[in-house]
Amino acid sequence: MDASGVNVGFLTFQILNFVLVAVLFAASVVIGLRLLRHTRRQSPLDILRERLARGEIQETEYLRLRALLDEETSNRPPHPDDTVDSTQTFTADGDTLDADTFDGDDFRRFRRNRPK
Repeated sequence: MDASGVNVGFLTFQILNFVLVAVLFAASVVIGLRLLRHTRRQSPLDILRERLARGEIQETEYLRLRALLDEETSNRPPHPDDTVDSTQTFTADGDTLDADTFDGDDFRRFRRNRPK
């Protein structure tokens, strides 16, 4: 104990305890951020770009693989939710519109008059 009545050992322990908690908190934040960054889903094209940037592949290999990816995505059938059934009809202003003849003007009219 010093002259003020404070135990120096206790004060040292409190300071070390605070430093330990601060270091553990900082480490958990850093680890958490790294885990979040690595769990982000990357597209094949993003991965290919990163490999080129890191120097793992040459530009010619990058262009060849990118052409393969472009070809693959263009040959992929559309998702069913992205297509319009040609038998589907829409109603706007009391008119029944066939999906095959549904144009931009019809769409604007349909949105304007839809029930709220």
